Amino acid sequence: MAGGAKTILIADDEPTVANTVRMILESAGYQTMIAHDGNSAARLIREVGPDAVLLDVILPGMDGVEVAIQACRTAPNCKVVLFSGRPDAADLLAQARARGYNFEILAKPARPQELLEKMRELLAA
Repeated sequence: MAGGAKTILIADDEPTVANTVRMILESAGYQTMIAHDGNSAARLIREVGPDAVLLDVILPGMDGVEVAIQACRTAPNCKVVLFSGRPDAADLLAQARARGYNFEILAKPARPQELLEKMRELLAA
């Protein structure tokens, strides 16, 4: 996307979580978009090309790991961070590693400062 502010897509099926993350990121000057399912997130990545994506691992439709893999293929400059508070996310991450993808994961609930530091670090790379 054009412009000075970096754009981050937040994909989480829990509106409260997505909106809280949005408020944290926007307070730091980022532009945000929200998707509540994997298919919508994948579509936005293709159509809008955000600078980064923060994906819940467990999403309806298409899981976050599959969305992350598609993001790597369709928007190679898009940075990806997965986040989850569920133990079953480890299985999906292991499957991604077996396919040659190694994604960073941020534990839920992430403290606001931790979230902002991770996004600054990711977008500076």
